[in-house]
Amino acid sequence: RHVALEGGSMEMMEELSHRVDRYDLFSDVQDDLSSVLFAHAQALSFDQEGRIALPDAFCDSLALTDTVCFVGRGKLFQMWHPELFARHQQDALQRLKNHPHTLPTLHTQTQQGGKAE
Repeated sequence: RHVALEGGSMEMMEELSHRVDRYDLFSDVQDDLSSVLFAHAQALSFDQEGRIALPDAFCDSLALTDTVCFVGRGKLFQMWHPELFARHQQDALQRLKNHPHTLPTLHTQTQQGGKAE
């Protein structure tokens, strides 16, 4: 959907795998999702300073050189070309100005008459 690299933990990859497995084995949608989500996935390692080195193919796909914009997205994060993210962020801000939203309320069991977690 975006011109960005998606990153997450192995736990998140396993969750995605379980979600894809809900589709019929060998169905077009299961095959397409598997191809898109997992075919290019790579485990990345950290150096002593906590940095990661992205594979050349990842950098080439976004025309990254020496700077990347990391964007937290809850359980996931994205890596963007800084100029592309600046445009994306402006577009997102404009969409929210045109169609304001608030975050949904989290319903705990206490609000529903049970025990809070």
